Formats: sequence, C-alpha cells, structure tokens
Amino acid sequence: MTTPIVDDDGFHELDDDEFDAQVEAQIALFETAEFWEDEEQSYAALNTERRRLRDYLLSADDLDKIPPVRWLIDGLLPEDAIALLYAEPGAGKSFIALDWAAHLATGKEAWQGRALRPDTRVLYIYAEGAPGLRKRRDAWCTYHHGGAKIGTNLMFLVRAANFLSLAHWDPSVEAEDDWTELLGIVAELRPHLIIVDTMSRAIPGKDENDQATMSLLVDRIDHLRETSHGATVLLIHHANAGGTRERGSTVIPGAINTRIWLNQENILKVTKQKDDQEPVLGRVELTPVEGTDSVVPIYIEVVDDGPDNETIRRRQILEYVAQNPGTSPTGMHEAIGGGKEILLKALSKLEHEGHVQVAKVGNRKAIYPSTPEASEETQ
Repeated sequence: MTTPIVDDDGFHELDDDEFDAQVEAQIALFETAEFWEDEEQSYAALNTERRRLRDYLLSADDLDKIPPVRWLIDGLLPEDAIALLYAEPGAGKSFIALDWAAHLATGKEAWQGRALRPDTRVLYIYAEGAPGLRKRRDAWCTYHHGGAKIGTNLMFLVRAANFLSLAHWDPSVEAEDDWTELLGIVAELRPHLIIVDTMSRAIPGKDENDQATMSLLVDRIDHLRETSHGATVLLIHHANAGGTRERGSTVIPGAINTRIWLNQENILKVTKQKDDQEPVLGRVELTPVEGTDSVVPIYIEVVDDGPDNETIRRRQILEYVAQNPGTSPTGMHEAIGGGKEILLKALSKLEHEGHVQVAKVGNRKAIYPSTPEASEETQ
C-alpha cells in the first residue's frame, strides 16, 4: 500500500487500495446495464453512445415478438413510455405524483382499483426542497402505510438535474456534468419509473416553446429509458395561461404516450392514451392528515368532468389552431389527445359557426383560424 500524496493544490493522489476500490465500483456500475453484452460496450454506451440503431431493426414477422403493453398502474401509466401530468401551478400535481410513486414503491396491490406493478423502483427528481418533501412523505405514510417507512424502492434526487447539459466523460475532469451523472445514477438504480418534477427545471434557461430544444429533451428522455432498460419517464409540467393544455412547444404532446390533466375544477383525467380512452380518475381533494403538517390527495368519484367534453375541446382546438395555423386534423388530435370522435365533432361545429376554416391542401386538410371571435373564445 502506498502513502497518499497531497500536493500544494490539495490534490489527493489515490493509493493502491483506493484506486482498486474505485475501479471495482465503476465496473459494478457498468455491469448493472445488463442489456450491453460486455463491460467495454457498457462503458462506451453509458458515457458516450446510445444503443446502435441496428439493434432496433425488425422484420415484419419479428413484430410478433414485441410484448403487449404492460402497466405500472393498470390503464393509466404504461411501462417503457413517456407520460405527462400537467396542471396550473399550486393545483396539487406533485402530491398526485408522490401518491403514485409511494403506492408503487411500497408494493401496494392497487391504486384507486387499478392494479399496480409489483416490486417497482422509482426515482423521483424533486427540485422543490427536501424539508417540504419530508412532510409530504410523512403524511402519506401515516394515511396509507400505517406510519411505516417506504423503504429504498423510492429514491429522491433532491436537486434539479439539467437534462441539456453537455454529455461527456473524461477521467481528467473532476466534475461531471448533470446529464452524465444522471445517466450513471439511472444505470445503477435501474428504476421502473422516473418522475421529473418539474419539466421546466430540467431545461434551465431554455425556451420551452422552442421546438429544437424540446426535441433534444425528448431525445434525452429516450436515452434515460434505454439506460434504465425500459423505465417510464413521467414529466410534471405546468398548464398554459388558459389552463386547457400544457405549456410550451407541441413537440412534447406529440411525443408522449400518456397525458394526464388536472383541470381547473380539480378533475383528474387521462386526455391521451394508446387505446384512445378518456377515463375520468376523480375530483382531487388535498386532505390534511392528522398528526402531520401536510396533506394527501383524495379522489372523489364524479359522473362527468365539470364542463362537458365538447366545450373543453372547442377551447383546445381554437387555442391550438391559433398557435399552429395550417395544422391537419390528425396532427391536432395527436397534440391535443383525447377521444378523436369528440374532437372532430367539435371541429365540425367550429367550422360551421365560422370560427375556423378547413381547407384542402394537396391530399390533406388544413385548419386555420378565421375570425376574431375564434381567439376571443379561448380567453
């Protein structure tokens, strides 16, 4: 064993045992990425490259090998997907996300009657401060878990992580950037669910209306999913000023698999899902928990979702068309989500009333705003 050397700048040269321990820890970290064939591949993929494009090449017959959709929360959060939960600031979306995370991590059998994936590991990237988070955890444990602890299946990263920082790995550089370090954390923990609270904190200083920026964010999210071997990434985001859709570029709603909206009436509902259903999950009430300094979300069954679906769709259509003139009905539906039949019915009425124009452009239809009243109705 050599004697540690410290130079004038305070640099600590590793002795033999320390060096060997770091090497072993690094190898163990890379071996957690089981979908790479050997240590060298995992090293390169974790720090510099994505899985090869050729790995995703399938014949038409190979499509039969793709498993059916599996669920973290049955009918709500699919596995290996991108999901979005959005609401106005202060509405309670972080309480809902913590409720889902804790139910999954503690091995509960169901959430609101929906079956849960057993033995689920969750990484929650929470940027709003640990003291408040501790109070929320205590309230959840008291109300749902008999005061017992949640355990290590739920891990928190209690600082915002910059998803768009430069990705690099250089042994001569002491400080890793956020993105490279996050890849290492995810490769080590292998979570099934990664919650990003909030999306805007993951892109500090960037314009969430910029398509190039948001496209890069989606690419980084896909990279996280690969590194974790198929995690679902749940983005927590703010609604726009009208409260009708998520804030920012349409890149995100176009890329996500599942879209969940906590509206202005505190109704929680799915507005985009693979099976094109719109299940209403209930009215959310944040209820104080006795003996704690926080609340838990309680879900009250509702027959409908407040304003009827057509009224909501009219406002969403007018707002989307104003921001994206010339959009096609298909493109609009992919961005807005929800039931296509309801959306097209609302579009037809808006066209009949003169609020929008539907024109034929080549082989497709294009939708344009047509009157000042169209923008006024979105206010």
